[in-house]
Amino acid sequence: MKSSWTTPKDLKLSLEKLWDRGVILRGTLPPLSEGDLEFPLILKIKTPDSSEILDRFPDVQQWLGSIKILENSRDQQGPQVEWKEMNHRQLGRNLIPTALVFSTPEQAALFLGKMTNLKTFKELALRTLESFPQLRPWLSRKPLKVLEEADSWDRILLVLRWLQDHPKPEIYLRQIDLPGIHTKFIDSHKGLLTELMTELNSPISGNVGLDDPTAPSFEARFGFLQKPSLIRFRYLDITMAPPLPATMTHSMPHLKPQEMALNAQDFAVLGLDVEWVIILENEITWLSFPPLEKSLAIFGSGYGFEALGKAAWLRDKKILYWGDLDTHGFAILDQLRSWFPQVQSLLMNKETLMAHQLLWTSEPTPTRRELNHLTSEEKELYLDLALNKLGSKVRLEQERIRFGWMEQEIHKVIRP
Repeated sequence: MKSSWTTPKDLKLSLEKLWDRGVILRGTLPPLSEGDLEFPLILKIKTPDSSEILDRFPDVQQWLGSIKILENSRDQQGPQVEWKEMNHRQLGRNLIPTALVFSTPEQAALFLGKMTNLKTFKELALRTLESFPQLRPWLSRKPLKVLEEADSWDRILLVLRWLQDHPKPEIYLRQIDLPGIHTKFIDSHKGLLTELMTELNSPISGNVGLDDPTAPSFEARFGFLQKPSLIRFRYLDITMAPPLPATMTHSMPHLKPQEMALNAQDFAVLGLDVEWVIILENEITWLSFPPLEKSLAIFGSGYGFEALGKAAWLRDKKILYWGDLDTHGFAILDQLRSWFPQVQSLLMNKETLMAHQLLWTSEPTPTRRELNHLTSEEKELYLDLALNKLGSKVRLEQERIRFGWMEQEIHKVIRP
């Protein structure tokens, strides 16, 4: 017969949940206030009632024995069982357990077999607080993260100290010269370093202003130099393309004079006398886009149009955007239009989607956020895709659209 009485297994599971929430590790930290105390930790025990004690006395005796073992198994290092006296009319007085009490984090860790983990956390937390006492609240919130990064933690503290000592360094990450630290280490820990630096630069720390929380990247936020953004573009009108030097033509015959790449600063001052600018997300589509008079094709890069946004001369041009027919394609269009309101979409309509139904694929992670820069027709199709009205996670990648269909649609838009 099953019972609802708390078993040793139940108590261990409850304690493991507290470990997973960081409660036990947090208990090793110096308390921030009296209300911050985690210990003693009390696990309540559900007991048999008086009728069950009478009807199932042998089972109760066995259950009591299993609880007593918890108290005695670790001598003085183990938890304590709280008891209460129960008077039974027929069985007399009996002691019944009501709670299992862990006085210290060490008792709880020993009970779970996690003493090594606890000692590791205590050592790392102590070293952290010696160098950065401002990280006490963060350690309290994410003690398990410290254990997860235990092998790297001392190097993380080393990088933190360097970042604090060198605000806005204006060098590349590669130039940080610290023992055991390399660019890949920093790249793989950017998220954690950002969290910790945010804590160190909080209003409480008094270091506000040493970073820019609105910056789009780790490098920009903490004042490192970044690799220049290159904008790749093609002159669709070959008569506009500047000739390549003869030496380049001979040494690199594969180069085509209409294909170029410039950093954002140089592209911003280019000021080309074109009528149409077409932004494409697929490289092969960009390379094979048909010739057009006074036109330019830019190879897009998904989200992020800061580099193009610096080119003020684009604001006077007719701009077409052609991305994948899926929710992210419309989200990218929406973002681009926030920079350049005149942007028209190309081949991002229901007619094109339905004409290529046999070529649909599945969008891995659709988005459903609100988009405020779409036309009514675009928004209707976006919602159809986001809400799966046409099928589950429907996606039509631009390279799957027939080339003839593409050429026909282009000439509808550009040469009506």
